[in-house]
Amino acid sequence: MNKINQQKNINIIINDGMTKNVIVTILNFVMCCCVYITFFGFITGLIGIYHSNQVKTKLLMDDQLGAQSSANDANLWGNISIGILLFGFIVYIFILVFYGFFLFDELYYY
Repeated sequence: MNKINQQKNINIIINDGMTKNVIVTILNFVMCCCVYITFFGFITGLIGIYHSNQVKTKLLMDDQLGAQSSANDANLWGNISIGILLFGFIVYIFILVFYGFFLFDELYYY
């Protein structure tokens, strides 16, 4: 029987972090409108999605060490994206607070 076209059975479970990378990439893209530093989080999120996609491909080729390495890389890039997102959110809140104080200060005197 020809087994070339059959998909291989994947018995190993490796967390590829695809969901985390996609969500963080979308949030970084949305935050790009407010704080431009999160554009770098968008780029690192795309890199994380690329490495997450490699995990399943390497498992199908029976490369377990390569799949684990790609999963670790995807997790690293996802965490970097989360850090950039949080930094951008803090900067955005900081700008809103101080701009709000200056805005109310100008409105109060006029």
